[in-house]
Amino acid sequence: SFDPANSVGACPDEWAAGTNTAYEEGDMVSVTVSTLPLRQVAYKCKAWPFSGHCGQFNPTQYGGDQGWTLAGSCLGSIGPTASPSFDKLALTGLGCPAEWSASSTDYEAGDMVSYTVSDSPE
Repeated sequence: SFDPANSVGACPDEWAAGTNTAYEEGDMVSVTVSTLPLRQVAYKCKAWPFSGHCGQFNPTQYGGDQGWTLAGSCLGSIGPTASPSFDKLALTGLGCPAEWSASSTDYEAGDMVSYTVSDSPE
C-alpha cells in the first residue's frame, strides 16, 4: 500500500539492468508500479555480498529481494548534484598515519594506518 508516512521524498533514478557491479551498497532506485495514477516506490541496495544482485534483478521481480530492500514510496525526481571534488588537502599536524603493510604482524586494536586507494586524479 502507498502510505504517505513511508515516503522517501523525491524519486531516485529508475532501476536499469546492468552488471553485478552496476549498483553499490546504499544506492537507491525507483520503480514505477502504476502509471495511472502515477505511483513509484524506492528501493535501497543491500550490503555486500547481496549488493551483487542489485544490477541483475529488478527490485519488484523474482529475485529482486536478494539485493533490494523497500525504502518507501516516492514522488517527483531528485535534481542533479555537483560532481565531487578531489582537491588535495593541506597537511595538518603529523599528517597521515604510516602506510598499511601486509607483511606487518605488529598491528593491535586501535592502531591507525593509511591506505592509498588511487593516485588519480592528481
